[in-house]
Amino acid sequence: MQTRVNGLRQKADLRQREVQATEQKSINRIAQELDPIARQLYQQKRCTILVDKGSVLIASPDMDLTPQAIAGLNTRIQQFAFDREHLDTAPPPTAGR
Repeated sequence: MQTRVNGLRQKADLRQREVQATEQKSINRIAQELDPIARQLYQQKRCTILVDKGSVLIASPDMDLTPQAIAGLNTRIQQFAFDREHLDTAPPPTAGR
């Protein structure tokens, strides 16, 4: 029974890593689509610096490009298909089933 439990734990760990890899791949895709939009907004607003909101303590709402960036991103992609990343390098063992 312990062998089976260990196998299930390993499979759960693998699936968790696959979900994380899938999430990262999706985030990278969105960032890739967002980059030219952010650059265009940066130039239109004549910004001298563009920072991630998570690292700013206080900022003027007038300088926040987020709503325009989201609107621009929504014109490029509303949804996109993705498949779960598969990290297994070998077929799963069939013994003991």
